[in-house]
Amino acid sequence: MKMDQVQLYSQRYQGSKVAFNSRRGVGKIIQGIATDMDRSLDIVILRDDDNFPHCVSLLTLEEI
Repeated sequence: MKMDQVQLYSQRYQGSKVAFNSRRGVGKIIQGIATDMDRSLDIVILRDDDNFPHCVSLLTLEEI
């Protein structure tokens, strides 16, 4: 998926979690609503059902 196709706050996505300061949960599939994106790192921030933010790789992001 391309960065231009991501719709913030309106669509549910799933993707593989990435981490920058720990290895906890890396690779886990996260489902949630896209709330933010970082074009320089190619990541999207997803908020899960508990409203917790997760960094997800744009390469693994798909619409559900």
